[in-house]
Amino acid sequence: MENNVTWAHSNARQIIRLAIPAKALRLLPNFEDRRMSIEVTDHGGLYWLFECSIRQNGPLRPVLACRNWLAFVRLWNLNVGDTIRLYRERHQFRGVEFKIVVQVAG
Repeated sequence: MENNVTWAHSNARQIIRLAIPAKALRLLPNFEDRRMSIEVTDHGGLYWLFECSIRQNGPLRPVLACRNWLAFVRLWNLNVGDTIRLYRERHQFRGVEFKIVVQVAG
């Protein structure tokens, strides 16, 4: 099973309230409810706690929309067209870890 998903922002709203492709659900632990917190380390080594939710009705589409996500957007100066890569890796001592990498457009 592939352990990463990559996507680009197509509009400013996606930057503020990040809609993650549905294929990313395979990376995340099972949602017991419609919300979950995921611990992520970015490409600069900073630790983030993001709130992820899925719709109650309609197609499952995970969304990151929390104060920490906005701080991440501001810190890395995300813009339309930048690419985000979320991936999961197994760490010998800590178990599964999530990483997020930003690639600036251009």
